[in-house]
Amino acid sequence: MKPIVDGLEQKYGDRVAFQRLNVNLAEGKATLEYYRLRGHPSYVILDNDGKMRWTAVGQLPVDILTLQLDKVLE
Repeated sequence: MKPIVDGLEQKYGDRVAFQRLNVNLAEGKATLEYYRLRGHPSYVILDNDGKMRWTAVGQLPVDILTLQLDKVLE
C-alpha cells in the first residue's frame, strides 16, 4: 500500500495532509483505538473541521481511495 499512498500524497499533497502512524507505537495504537479501526492498513479521511468523513480497513485499490478523497475535497 505504501506505493499507492505515496502516489496519492504526490497528487493531493498540496490539499491533503497525509499522516502515517505505526500501530506498534503508542501514538499509532491510540489513533487506531480512537477511530475504532480493527486492522492494518487502515485509512481515515477527515474534513477541514476534523470531522471523520470516511474510514476503511484493508488493502484497497487506488481508485477507491481517489474517489473518497475527491468526495471530501468537493
